[in-house]
Amino acid sequence: MARSRFTYDCGHSGEVSGRNRRDADIYAARKSQEKCRECITAERATEAAATTDALALPALTGTPKQINWANQLRLAALEQMTLTVAEVNREAAEHHSEAAQGEIRDALALLETELFGATEARFWIDGHYQTFALGSAAWAVHQIRKRHLCPGIERPRPGPRKAS
Repeated sequence: MARSRFTYDCGHSGEVSGRNRRDADIYAARKSQEKCRECITAERATEAAATTDALALPALTGTPKQINWANQLRLAALEQMTLTVAEVNREAAEHHSEAAQGEIRDALALLETELFGATEARFWIDGHYQTFALGSAAWAVHQIRKRHLCPGIERPRPGPRKAS
């Protein structure tokens, strides 16, 4: 196994290994045109913090690493929620009465307030797959209903899967 040292585009140094010298050199040449992982992470954290400040989202609590990661997750959820809200509003306009559309808009506003009012980084880190990251609002809607509309309802448990 051959190793090759190189310098990233950002100026940091790195080392790669390959099956032979040629593979290691080719991989090192390719990696030398990229930024290192630390610089990419710092750049993403800076962009997320700037966007969070520009959108006036509430500050998160947690360790600095948790806050950086949670800000990135929160912005991704905001982007997905924008798409989901547009889709829900379009479907509501096509299939529901004006009164039902108002209720849907109120529920979406409540959902947005609940989600983007969360100030613990842990909420975003632990729940990012259940919120809008996978394009499904089911978990979040259930949480809203459970907390605000029907406090006695527990989360439904999925039944056994049927064999195909």
